[in-house]
Amino acid sequence: MNEVKIIPNIVFKYSYEPGFNVDKFKDHIELHGNKSEYSISEAGGGITTAGNKDNPHFWPSMSPFLTWLRPKIEIALNEWDVAYDSWFISKSWANLHPKGGHTKPHEHGPGSVVISCYVKQPTNGGNLLFESLLRERWIAYSREDKTSNIHDYWREVAVNTNDVLLFPGWVTHKTQANETDEDRIVFTINIGAVIQGQMLQQDDLHIQERSDDTSIPRRK
Repeated sequence: MNEVKIIPNIVFKYSYEPGFNVDKFKDHIELHGNKSEYSISEAGGGITTAGNKDNPHFWPSMSPFLTWLRPKIEIALNEWDVAYDSWFISKSWANLHPKGGHTKPHEHGPGSVVISCYVKQPTNGGNLLFESLLRERWIAYSREDKTSNIHDYWREVAVNTNDVLLFPGWVTHKTQANETDEDRIVFTINIGAVIQGQMLQQDDLHIQERSDDTSIPRRK
């Protein structure tokens, strides 16, 4: 019997054996972190550096990791039949989750590839959850009594320190809460894939500043 594949693989999981510099990420979060009350994505005391200008992928010490990562990015893009001749890192940041901290459900918009890197993952530190794709189709079938089946709203992916996961930006995902007294640290990268000859340059864009006094006219 040969398995017939009619949908692409959505999530890729690797382990980066050299590991990450935990102390450097802690310093980065200490300097640039925003607590969850100021973040739309973090909760339970979580801290994020999203939006800061010290993107970790610029650090010289990350060069060996980015070299290791490059073919994994292209494997994902090719699996998803993305038309591109170039790709780029649009931004990167880190999240820290103390006990009870977690990331709320979200997506990454037009990002072609999202990369989640587990810099530090304590035992019982909480796993990564993806929205179950095609769930609305499978609910017509009877449900088997087991955990993490295709009828569930979320599919759990176990993660460990140094795990690196790649997935499309449109997939809704979140994390479980960290249940330990140790911090969980996750480094995230957004990748854009483009055909350079079809890219609009900034001078070609018709940019308008946002107006806050616009509303839908009401019928009289």
